[in-house]
Amino acid sequence: MCMVLDCFHDPSAKAAAEEWQAVNDKEAIGPTSVYSTQDRRVLWGSYGSYDLHDTRQFYYEDEAKYDRLMKARQVADPDGTFTANTFCVKRAGDEGFLGRLMRNAHL
Repeated sequence: MCMVLDCFHDPSAKAAAEEWQAVNDKEAIGPTSVYSTQDRRVLWGSYGSYDLHDTRQFYYEDEAKYDRLMKARQVADPDGTFTANTFCVKRAGDEGFLGRLMRNAHL
C-alpha cells in the first residue's frame, strides 16, 4: 500500500502536517502496526533530507545491502562522474555532500 499526501504547500499548515506525520508514523509503522512492520519510502520523495545517505534506512532493507551498493558504486564511478545530485548511493569512502560542506565551512 502506498499513500501520498501533499500537505506541505500551505506554509500555515506545516505544524499540522508535521503533527499528523508523527502520529501516522507511530501508529502505522512497527510491530503492532496496521500497515507495515517496516517503513518504506517511494523513490521520488525524500524524508527530511535530499541526501539519500542520510535517509537510506527508508529505501534499503538493511545496512549490508547499502554497503554493497556503495562498494559497487566506488568501482563503477570512482570519481563521481555520474552523480547528478545527493539523492543517490554514495561511493564507499566518500564523505558525502554534507560532509564536504561541513569540512569546507571553515574556509
